[in-house]
Amino acid sequence: MKIIIADDFYTNRLLIKEVLKNLGHVLIEAENGVEVIRILEDNDDIDVVLMDVEMPVMGGLEAFRHIRMHCTPPRNKVPIVAITAYNPETITEGNQEMDFDTVLIKPFSIDKIAEVLREFAK
Repeated sequence: MKIIIADDFYTNRLLIKEVLKNLGHVLIEAENGVEVIRILEDNDDIDVVLMDVEMPVMGGLEAFRHIRMHCTPPRNKVPIVAITAYNPETITEGNQEMDFDTVLIKPFSIDKIAEVLREFAK
């Protein structure tokens, strides 16, 4: 799978990248939502986005909204997995349109990441 890993902390991206690389995935890193959108606009073969909810410049919630409302197909339909340390119910509180495909709660295990990705394997 071709996966975007979006997190403003390098160590978080590195950890996920090392795990996923060992599982045979192609990875593209982003530090914020603006970079995720730019990567999606340049690629129509992204299989899934793993995106931290809180990032500088543009956070995951704002990037999610932009992707779903303004990107062209197939980019606007790419599965987006929210990554957060918060209760998943509070992420979208008051925002019914913010329906991430799934949520990964930090800290997460290699097995949990692999399980989530299996949901989106083509």
